[in-house]
Amino acid sequence: MKSAISKSMRSLANQNVDGSISETFRKKRMKLFEKFCEKIGRNLKVVDVGGTFYHWKSSAEILESIELTLVNIEKETEELPDKVKFIQADARSLEFMNDKQFDVAYSNSVIEHFSYFEEQVIVGTNIRRIANHYFVQTPNYYFPVEPHFLFPFFQMLPEGMKKTLVKNFSLGWYEKQADENSAAELVKSIRLLKRKEMIELFPDAEIHEEKFFGMNKSFIAYH
Repeated sequence: MKSAISKSMRSLANQNVDGSISETFRKKRMKLFEKFCEKIGRNLKVVDVGGTFYHWKSSAEILESIELTLVNIEKETEELPDKVKFIQADARSLEFMNDKQFDVAYSNSVIEHFSYFEEQVIVGTNIRRIANHYFVQTPNYYFPVEPHFLFPFFQMLPEGMKKTLVKNFSLGWYEKQADENSAAELVKSIRLLKRKEMIELFPDAEIHEEKFFGMNKSFIAYH
């Protein structure tokens, strides 16, 4: 029974499942991004900080109108078309990129994957520095279901309780952790952001709220 519920939750939250909640939000978000880019201009140089080509494959219309550079600490596994480039790099260490090198910096559900707010500040500063405009999405800390572990209010639990849960159960996208160290590392690897923190990270941005049954599911900072 628990396994069936877990699979159902993953299916609803999986962007790759047609008709899932997550896929529906992704489509709406990409439409919003497309309109955002149209207001800026054509043939834009876009850098996706922390992204993969898989995220863009179903957005052919956008890909045709931009020159895309993917930046990710992990190697890209997809075969890339000519207009798409890949740079293997850490979002915290983009010193090799020039100021305003790109027209738009895009980042989708990445900035919460840094353990400390100080690191998120560095990532946010880099995003604002390397592009004239940006479009940054992240889940809302106060949304009832934590989107990575798919567990109600997981983000608000004491750290010790989080470690106990991930050591004893497979939660969300993660298998049960084998020991204390791996559990601690996993729990520490995600830090969801509050609205006021997004404003602090991106002070010149407007904040768009993605709603689910009237609740703020996630935020998009755009400028």
